Amino acid sequence: MTQDWAIRIGTAFAFLFKTVLVAVVGISYAQAFWFFVRRRFIEIGSVDKLFRILYDPMSFFDPRLIRRATLLLVLAAVSWFLPISAVFAPGILTGSYATLENRLIVGVTGPSAPHTIYSSLAPFSVP
Repeated sequence: MTQDWAIRIGTAFAFLFKTVLVAVVGISYAQAFWFFVRRRFIEIGSVDKLFRILYDPMSFFDPRLIRRATLLLVLAAVSWFLPISAVFAPGILTGSYATLENRLIVGVTGPSAPHTIYSSLAPFSVP
């Protein structure tokens, strides 16, 4: 299997995982919403804002909801921030250290390999 296909499959799994995670957070929000509404007295306007919060981020700025429905607001915030994870490809998480190491090792062979690597980084030559 080539590296390109490994990256494609990894990206597909990342999107699948994100999709399932968003669905789970949405189901959790619905369950917590009905638990919250059945247990506490809440105004109709606040119920409407709690229904819209997954679709309208301006509903986060209601001070009554911040005080009374903190768990619901946290679940809604998670559902809003999860799609950001799709912006970053899974391959970007490997970091730049491996890339720097690969650049230094390319074309270096034989017993003098460590000296060649270090001498290209240091301002002095290594014996």
